[in-house]
Amino acid sequence: MSTAPAIAATRIGRARVKLMRWLRKSSLVAALSPALFALIEVVAHPWNDQAFHALWPRVLAVGPLAAVALALGAIAAYGVSWREQGGSIAEDADGLRLERGDGVRIEVPRADVASGVVVPRGDVQRVEIELKSGDRVHADVQSPDDADRILAAAGVDAEHRRARIAG
Repeated sequence: MSTAPAIAATRIGRARVKLMRWLRKSSLVAALSPALFALIEVVAHPWNDQAFHALWPRVLAVGPLAAVALALGAIAAYGVSWREQGGSIAEDADGLRLERGDGVRIEVPRADVASGVVVPRGDVQRVEIELKSGDRVHADVQSPDDADRILAAAGVDAEHRRARIAG
């Protein structure tokens, strides 16, 4: 276990990127379902007229409603990932331990880390660590040195460090 002191963070969160992406794509498919249903009927005509006319109102109602519900789910998943919660970040034997002020603990094993980046944002440094699962852990810290310490503790070396290009 590391003897380095914990680093204070003004914001800590975890974005379930895979879940949000799946919800957005599913929302798009649901929104397009009436058009897809009609296209299948015109091209292949797999249903008799009576079956089509029985299904059509349901498709028109359920598709857009499901699209709205899935889109709201994606928005909620994003909102839950970024809360105005400060906390601390400490290195342990396996990687990083992030503890938010509301008691939520996020463990980040080094073996799960794919890449990382430090993004200067005004007077804070945002550390973003992308996990192999596609999820992203992020924290805002005060100094660039703290941000570099976090990436080093997560096992992000120069080879796995991403860069943001502004322009």
